[in-house]
Amino acid sequence: MAVKLKKLDTYSLSPAETNLMQKRKVEFWDYGRLHSMALFLDFVMESDCLPGWKYIHYNPNNYAFELPLSGELIVTSAERNFRLTCGDVLLLPPGEYNRLETPRGCRKLSFGLLGELLIPTIPVLFGNRTFLRGIPAEAVCRIAREAAQLLKRKNSAEVPKIAGLAMQMLMELQFPQHSKLPQSVAEAVHILEYNFRKPLRIEHVAREVGLDRTELERQFRLYLGTTPRAMLTRLRMEQANAWLCDTAMPIKEIALKLGYSSPTAFTQEFRRQSGKAPSKIRKDSLS
Repeated sequence: MAVKLKKLDTYSLSPAETNLMQKRKVEFWDYGRLHSMALFLDFVMESDCLPGWKYIHYNPNNYAFELPLSGELIVTSAERNFRLTCGDVLLLPPGEYNRLETPRGCRKLSFGLLGELLIPTIPVLFGNRTFLRGIPAEAVCRIAREAAQLLKRKNSAEVPKIAGLAMQMLMELQFPQHSKLPQSVAEAVHILEYNFRKPLRIEHVAREVGLDRTELERQFRLYLGTTPRAMLTRLRMEQANAWLCDTAMPIKEIALKLGYSSPTAFTQEFRRQSGKAPSKIRKDSLS
C-alpha cells in the first residue's frame, strides 16, 4: 500500500506521511520544549506495525530513537538504508528526512529526546555513529516505560525525574558500545564501518587488529553473532539500497563506489542478499 496520508506527526508536530498500518500507544508531553529544558525525554511510543507499514518524517524537531522489539525495521536516513532487528537502535537527528518501513511487520519502541545539552553530548557519547548495536532491549524498555508513566501524569514536580531518565537512557545506549566488546572486535567494526566503500579484504582487517582471520571470525560470532564478511556485505547493501532508492546514480557507478570488482559481481551479491535485482529495487522505489 502506498504512503498516502499527509499529517502532522503526533509528537513533533512536523509534516509526515503514513499509510496508517500501525497500532500504537503514545505518551507525549511538550513541557521540555515549552520551558526550554536542557534535557528532556518528551515522548515514548510502542507500536505494532503491520506488513507494508510506512512512515515518513520530513523535518522532525527532536532526536528520535528507533528500537525494534521483534521483526525487522528498515529505515532510510542520511542517504543510507539501515536494517534493524532486536538489539539495534538507530538515532534519527532533528531536521533530517527519514523513512521507516517494515515489509514483514514488526513491533518497535520509539522515544524522543530534546534540549540544548544534546548538541555537545550526542557526539561525545556516540561519535558520528547513529546505528548502535548490542543494546539491551529489556533495560531500554524499562526506562522508556517508566518515563511513559511520568509523561502520562504530566506532573511538573516530576520533571527532574524525566530529565534524569533521559540521561539514564543515553548512558544505557552508550556503554554497550564500549564495555562489552574486546578492543580487537571494536576496532574491526570501526574499520568496516568507515571503509566498506573501498575494496576490502577480511584478512587485512584482521591483520590491522592483531589477529588472524580465523580468530577474528570466531570473536565476531561470539560477541556479535555474525561474521566480518556478513557485516561488510550488510553495510554495502544498506548503502546500495539508499543510492538505488534516493538517487539516479547508475548501477555501474554504485558497484564501483562500494568496492566491487564489476557491476556483475555487485548485482549477483545484491540478488543473493535481497532476492531482487538492483534494477527492480529502483523501479519499485519509483512506483
